[in-house]
Amino acid sequence: MRIRPLAFAPVLAVLALAALLRLVGAGQARDAAGFRPRLDADGDVLYHAALASRLADTGRILWFDPGLDPPHGAPVPWPPLLDALVAGTAWIAAAGHPSPADVNAAAALVPVALGVLAVAAAGALGFLLLGPGHGLLAALGLAIAPSAVSYSMVGRTDHHVLEQLLFLLSLLALTWSVRAATGRERRLRSLLLGAALAASFWAWQGSALTLLVLALAAAADHLLAPLERAGGRPLAAALAEGALAGAALLALSLAALG
Repeated sequence: MRIRPLAFAPVLAVLALAALLRLVGAGQARDAAGFRPRLDADGDVLYHAALASRLADTGRILWFDPGLDPPHGAPVPWPPLLDALVAGTAWIAAAGHPSPADVNAAAALVPVALGVLAVAAAGALGFLLLGPGHGLLAALGLAIAPSAVSYSMVGRTDHHVLEQLLFLLSLLALTWSVRAATGRERRLRSLLLGAALAASFWAWQGSALTLLVLALAAAADHLLAPLERAGGRPLAAALAEGALAGAALLALSLAALG
C-alpha cells in the first residue's frame, strides 16, 4: 500500500490551526526571561507552576502543603500528573538540570502540546467511528472550540487540559477495544483503556465522571444493541476489562508512590 504524503495535509493543517489558536496569547505569557505561566489566569495556574517547580527542584511530590490553611496546612488539592509532566519536560529540555526559567517555559508550553494532542485524539476517534471525513471534522471542531482553546492556551497551566485529553483517550481506547478481533488484541486494548483510566485519576479527582459516561454508554449499548454482533463485542464487556486493568494499574501506582 502506497502512502501519499498529501493525504495527511488536511490533518496537519488542522493540527497547525489548533496550535496557532492556542499560541495567540503568547505575548501575555512571555517576559524578558522567556515563557512563563500567565499571571492573568486564575490561581490554579500559579499553584500548579509552583508545585512543578518544587518537583523539579527536589524530585519529590508534595502531598501536604504547610502553606495552605496556615498554620494548620492541608493536603494538596490535586493529583500530581500535570505537575510531573511539566517538571519532566523541563528536566528533559535542560538535560537533567532545569532552572526556574526552564520550568516556567515548560509550564507555559505543555498545555499547548496537550491541547493539540487532544485535537488529534478527537480526530482519531471520529475516524474510527465514522470514517476519515468525520474524523477531520471532529478534529477541526475541537481545534476551534472556545472551551478547549481556553484551557490549553499558552501559559494556562491547568489540569483541565489534561483531563480533556485523557477523557478522549479513554473513549478512543474503549472504541478500539470493542473492535478487537482476537483475544490478544482484546487484552492489549483493554490494558490501554486501563492505562487511560488510571492516568485520568492521577490528573484530577473529578475524572471519576469519565467512568460514569462510559458506563452510561455501555448501558445504552446493552439495551439498544444485540449482545452478539458481528465485528465487535459488547461495550459493557470491553469496559469491564478496561476498568479492571485500570484498577490494577492504579493500585500499583499508589503502591509505588507510597
